[in-house]
Amino acid sequence: MSYSQSDQPGQNPSEPIHPEKCAEPERQSTPREPEVVAHIPPAPADTGQTDQSRSDHAPTWRKVAEIGAVLIALALLVVNVFMLRPAYIAARAATASADGAIEAVRLSQEALAQARDNARQDQRPYLWLTNNLGSPIFIPSRVGETTLPVGQVAWTWRFTNYGKSSAYTVQFEEYIKVGDRAFTKSYGVKGQSVGPPMPPAKENFGTIVSPPGISQEEIQRLLTTDLSIRIRVNMSYTDSYGTKYATDFCLARLATGAILYCVSGNDMK
Repeated sequence: MSYSQSDQPGQNPSEPIHPEKCAEPERQSTPREPEVVAHIPPAPADTGQTDQSRSDHAPTWRKVAEIGAVLIALALLVVNVFMLRPAYIAARAATASADGAIEAVRLSQEALAQARDNARQDQRPYLWLTNNLGSPIFIPSRVGETTLPVGQVAWTWRFTNYGKSSAYTVQFEEYIKVGDRAFTKSYGVKGQSVGPPMPPAKENFGTIVSPPGISQEEIQRLLTTDLSIRIRVNMSYTDSYGTKYATDFCLARLATGAILYCVSGNDMK
Protein backbone atom coordinates (compact mmCIF):
# COMPACT_ATOMS: atom_id res chain seq x y z
CA MET A 1 0.00 0.00 0.00
CA SER A 2 1.33 3.47 -0.78
CA TYR A 3 0.42 6.81 0.50
CA SER A 4 0.73 10.09 -1.15
CA GLN A 5 2.02 13.16 0.55
CA SER A 6 -1.44 14.48 0.98
CA ASP A 7 -2.31 11.45 2.92
CA GLN A 8 0.08 12.27 5.78
CA PRO A 9 -1.69 14.44 8.18
CA GLY A 10 -0.08 17.63 9.32
CA GLN A 11 2.40 17.70 6.49
CA ASN A 12 2.70 20.45 4.06
CA PRO A 13 2.76 18.99 0.68
CA SER A 14 5.17 21.60 -0.45
CA GLU A 15 7.86 20.75 2.20
CA PRO A 16 10.24 17.88 1.72
CA ILE A 17 10.27 15.09 4.21
CA HIS A 18 13.56 14.52 6.22
CA PRO A 19 14.08 11.06 7.62
CA GLU A 20 15.99 12.26 10.74
CA LYS A 21 12.97 14.24 11.68
CA CYS A 22 10.78 11.28 11.64
CA ALA A 23 9.71 10.23 15.03
CA GLU A 24 11.36 7.06 16.23
CA PRO A 25 9.87 4.84 18.85
CA GLU A 26 11.30 5.32 22.38
CA ARG A 27 13.82 2.69 23.47
CA GLN A 28 14.38 1.67 27.07
CA SER A 29 18.03 2.42 27.90
CA THR A 30 19.89 -0.27 29.85
CA PRO A 31 22.49 0.82 32.48
CA ARG A 32 26.12 0.22 31.51
CA GLU A 33 28.97 -0.67 33.87
CA PRO A 34 31.72 1.94 34.04
CA GLU A 35 34.62 1.21 31.82
CA VAL A 36 38.07 0.76 33.45
CA VAL A 37 40.94 2.06 31.43
CA ALA A 38 44.48 0.98 32.52
CA HIS A 39 47.08 3.67 32.15
CA ILE A 40 50.32 1.78 31.41
CA PRO A 41 53.36 4.01 31.07
CA PRO A 42 55.29 3.48 27.95
CA ALA A 43 58.49 1.46 28.13
CA PRO A 44 61.61 3.61 28.27
CA ALA A 45 63.31 3.88 25.09
CA ASP A 46 66.38 1.68 24.84
CA THR A 47 69.20 4.03 24.26
CA GLY A 48 71.69 1.18 24.11
CA GLN A 49 73.88 2.62 26.95
CA THR A 50 74.97 0.57 30.05
CA ASP A 51 76.09 1.91 33.45
CA GLN A 52 79.66 1.53 32.40
CA SER A 53 79.05 3.48 29.21
CA ARG A 54 77.24 6.15 31.23
CA SER A 55 80.09 6.37 33.66
CA ASP A 56 82.50 6.59 30.79
CA HIS A 57 80.60 9.61 29.65
CA ALA A 58 80.63 11.20 33.15
CA PRO A 59 82.01 14.71 33.27
CA THR A 60 85.74 15.04 33.75
CA TRP A 61 85.38 17.21 36.83
CA ARG A 62 83.46 14.41 38.57
CA LYS A 63 86.21 11.88 37.89
CA VAL A 64 88.82 14.31 39.15
CA ALA A 65 86.76 14.92 42.30
CA GLU A 66 86.42 11.20 43.00
CA ILE A 67 90.13 10.57 42.53
CA GLY A 68 90.91 13.53 44.76
CA ALA A 69 88.62 12.18 47.51
CA VAL A 70 90.38 8.80 47.39
CA LEU A 71 93.80 10.44 47.55
CA ILE A 72 92.73 12.60 50.48
CA ALA A 73 91.41 9.53 52.34
CA LEU A 74 94.71 7.71 51.78
CA ALA A 75 96.66 10.74 52.93
CA LEU A 76 94.56 10.98 56.09
CA LEU A 77 95.14 7.28 56.73
CA VAL A 78 98.90 7.70 56.40
CA VAL A 79 98.83 10.74 58.67
CA ASN A 80 96.83 8.84 61.29
CA VAL A 81 99.27 5.94 61.17
CA PHE A 82 102.22 8.26 61.73
CA MET A 83 100.36 10.09 64.48
CA LEU A 84 99.42 6.85 66.23
CA ARG A 85 102.92 5.38 66.05
CA PRO A 86 104.32 7.50 68.92
CA ALA A 87 101.30 6.60 71.03
CA TYR A 88 101.85 2.91 70.24
CA ILE A 89 105.54 3.19 71.14
CA ALA A 90 104.66 5.01 74.35
CA ALA A 91 102.09 2.33 75.24
CA ARG A 92 104.64 -0.41 74.68
CA ALA A 93 107.17 1.46 76.78
CA ALA A 94 104.59 1.89 79.55
CA THR A 95 103.78 -1.82 79.42
CA ALA A 96 107.46 -2.72 79.58
CA SER A 97 107.93 -0.31 82.46
CA ALA A 98 104.97 -1.84 84.33
CA ASP A 99 106.35 -5.33 83.73
CA GLY A 100 109.73 -4.18 85.00
CA ALA A 101 108.12 -2.70 88.10
CA ILE A 102 106.22 -5.92 88.78
CA GLU A 103 109.40 -7.95 88.34
CA ALA A 104 111.26 -5.57 90.66
CA VAL A 105 108.55 -5.98 93.30
CA ARG A 106 108.73 -9.76 92.95
CA LEU A 107 112.51 -9.77 93.29
CA SER A 108 112.26 -7.41 96.25
CA GLN A 109 109.77 -9.72 97.96
CA GLU A 110 111.99 -12.73 97.30
CA ALA A 111 115.01 -10.87 98.65
CA LEU A 112 113.04 -9.80 101.71
CA ALA A 113 111.86 -13.37 102.31
CA GLN A 114 115.40 -14.66 101.86
CA ALA A 115 116.75 -12.04 104.25
CA ARG A 116 114.08 -12.93 106.78
CA ASP A 117 114.86 -16.63 106.50
CA ASN A 118 118.58 -15.94 106.82
CA ALA A 119 117.97 -13.79 109.88
CA ARG A 120 115.83 -16.47 111.47
CA GLN A 121 118.40 -19.11 110.63
CA ASP A 122 121.12 -17.00 112.16
CA GLN A 123 119.08 -16.28 115.27
CA ARG A 124 117.53 -19.73 115.72
CA PRO A 125 118.20 -21.91 118.80
CA TYR A 126 120.62 -24.84 118.48
CA LEU A 127 120.30 -27.61 121.06
CA TRP A 128 123.22 -30.02 121.24
CA LEU A 129 125.30 -32.00 123.70
CA THR A 130 127.94 -30.41 125.87
CA ASN A 131 131.45 -31.80 126.02
CA ASN A 132 130.41 -33.77 129.07
CA LEU A 133 128.81 -36.75 127.30
CA GLY A 134 128.34 -38.75 130.50
CA SER A 135 128.93 -42.48 130.97
CA PRO A 136 126.86 -45.55 131.90
CA ILE A 137 126.83 -46.70 135.53
CA PHE A 138 125.33 -49.68 137.33
CA ILE A 139 122.62 -49.00 139.93
CA PRO A 140 121.75 -52.08 142.05
CA SER A 141 118.14 -52.64 142.98
CA ARG A 142 117.12 -52.46 146.62
CA VAL A 143 114.30 -53.99 148.60
CA GLY A 144 114.08 -52.08 151.81
CA GLU A 145 117.56 -52.11 153.27
CA THR A 146 118.63 -55.10 151.18
CA THR A 147 120.73 -54.59 148.06
CA LEU A 148 119.95 -57.07 145.29
CA PRO A 149 122.60 -58.57 143.00
CA VAL A 150 120.69 -57.23 140.02
CA GLY A 151 119.96 -53.72 138.98
CA GLN A 152 119.78 -51.23 136.09
CA VAL A 153 122.11 -49.24 133.85
CA ALA A 154 121.75 -45.43 133.95
CA TRP A 155 123.32 -42.86 131.64
CA THR A 156 123.10 -39.10 132.27
CA TRP A 157 123.65 -36.84 129.25
CA ARG A 158 123.89 -33.02 129.14
CA PHE A 159 122.96 -30.52 126.48
CA THR A 160 122.85 -26.76 126.00
CA ASN A 161 121.49 -24.07 123.69
CA TYR A 162 124.22 -22.88 121.33
CA GLY A 163 121.89 -20.55 119.42
CA LYS A 164 121.15 -16.83 119.73
CA SER A 165 117.48 -17.17 120.74
CA SER A 166 115.55 -19.24 123.24
CA ALA A 167 114.26 -22.75 122.55
CA TYR A 168 110.64 -23.49 123.39
CA THR A 169 108.48 -26.61 123.62
CA VAL A 170 111.49 -28.83 124.30
CA GLN A 171 110.55 -32.51 124.08
CA PHE A 172 112.66 -35.65 123.70
CA GLU A 173 112.42 -39.42 123.55
CA GLU A 174 115.24 -41.49 125.11
CA TYR A 175 116.29 -45.06 124.28
CA ILE A 176 118.99 -47.37 125.70
CA LYS A 177 120.55 -50.59 124.44
CA VAL A 178 122.33 -52.97 126.83
CA GLY A 179 124.26 -55.96 125.41
CA ASP A 180 122.32 -57.92 122.83
CA ARG A 181 118.98 -56.42 123.85
CA ALA A 182 117.12 -54.10 121.49
CA PHE A 183 116.79 -50.36 122.04
CA THR A 184 114.09 -49.74 124.63
CA LYS A 185 112.58 -46.56 125.99
CA SER A 186 113.91 -45.18 129.22
CA TYR A 187 112.40 -47.23 132.00
CA GLY A 188 109.17 -45.85 133.44
CA VAL A 189 108.77 -43.11 130.86
CA LYS A 190 105.59 -43.07 128.77
CA GLY A 191 105.39 -40.76 125.80
CA GLN A 192 107.83 -37.90 125.46
CA SER A 193 109.89 -36.24 128.17
CA VAL A 194 109.31 -32.49 128.42
CA GLY A 195 111.98 -29.92 129.21
CA PRO A 196 111.73 -26.23 130.16
CA PRO A 197 112.42 -23.31 127.76
CA MET A 198 116.13 -22.88 127.23
CA PRO A 199 117.63 -19.43 126.67
CA PRO A 200 121.04 -19.20 124.98
CA ALA A 201 123.90 -20.88 126.90
CA LYS A 202 121.48 -22.56 129.31
CA GLU A 203 122.42 -26.18 130.18
CA ASN A 204 120.09 -29.04 130.94
CA PHE A 205 120.40 -32.80 131.33
CA GLY A 206 118.50 -36.05 130.98
CA THR A 207 118.98 -39.53 132.42
CA ILE A 208 118.21 -42.74 130.55
CA VAL A 209 117.55 -45.87 132.63
CA SER A 210 117.47 -49.46 131.40
CA PRO A 211 114.88 -52.02 132.49
CA PRO A 212 115.78 -53.82 135.78
CA GLY A 213 117.11 -57.35 136.04
CA ILE A 214 120.70 -56.85 134.87
CA SER A 215 123.21 -58.63 137.12
CA GLN A 216 126.36 -56.98 138.37
CA GLU A 217 128.47 -59.68 136.72
CA GLU A 218 126.83 -58.92 133.35
CA ILE A 219 127.40 -55.21 133.69
CA GLN A 220 131.09 -55.79 134.51
CA ARG A 221 131.44 -57.90 131.39
CA LEU A 222 129.64 -55.32 129.20
CA LEU A 223 131.85 -52.54 130.48
CA THR A 224 134.87 -54.37 129.08
CA THR A 225 133.26 -54.78 125.64
CA ASP A 226 133.25 -52.09 122.93
CA LEU A 227 129.89 -50.62 121.94
CA SER A 228 127.98 -52.88 124.31
CA ILE A 229 126.01 -50.02 125.87
CA ARG A 230 124.42 -47.29 123.72
CA ILE A 231 121.89 -44.51 124.10
CA ARG A 232 119.83 -42.66 121.49
CA VAL A 233 117.83 -39.42 121.88
CA ASN A 234 115.38 -37.71 119.50
CA MET A 235 114.77 -34.10 120.52
CA SER A 236 112.35 -31.50 119.12
CA TYR A 237 111.85 -27.79 119.93
CA THR A 238 110.65 -24.50 118.44
CA ASP A 239 111.76 -20.87 118.24
CA SER A 240 109.73 -17.78 119.13
CA TYR A 241 108.04 -17.86 115.68
CA GLY A 242 106.87 -21.43 116.18
CA THR A 243 109.28 -22.88 113.63
CA LYS A 244 110.10 -26.49 114.48
CA TYR A 245 113.64 -27.90 114.79
CA ALA A 246 115.07 -31.27 115.67
CA THR A 247 118.24 -32.73 117.18
CA ASP A 248 119.12 -36.43 117.13
CA PHE A 249 122.19 -38.10 118.61
CA CYS A 250 123.50 -41.55 119.45
CA LEU A 251 126.36 -42.36 121.88
CA ALA A 252 128.23 -45.58 122.60
CA ARG A 253 130.82 -46.65 125.18
CA LEU A 254 134.11 -48.29 124.37
CA ALA A 255 135.91 -50.79 126.62
CA THR A 256 138.39 -48.09 127.51
CA GLY A 257 135.61 -45.97 128.97
CA ALA A 258 135.70 -43.46 126.11
CA ILE A 259 132.40 -42.24 124.66
CA LEU A 260 131.98 -41.79 120.94
CA TYR A 261 129.20 -40.92 118.55
CA CYS A 262 127.51 -43.75 116.66
CA VAL A 263 128.08 -44.13 112.93
CA SER A 264 124.51 -42.90 112.22
CA GLY A 265 121.71 -41.22 114.07
CA ASN A 266 123.41 -37.83 114.67
CA ASP A 267 121.76 -34.83 113.08
CA MET A 268 120.59 -31.29 113.70
CA LYS A 269 117.89 -29.71 111.52
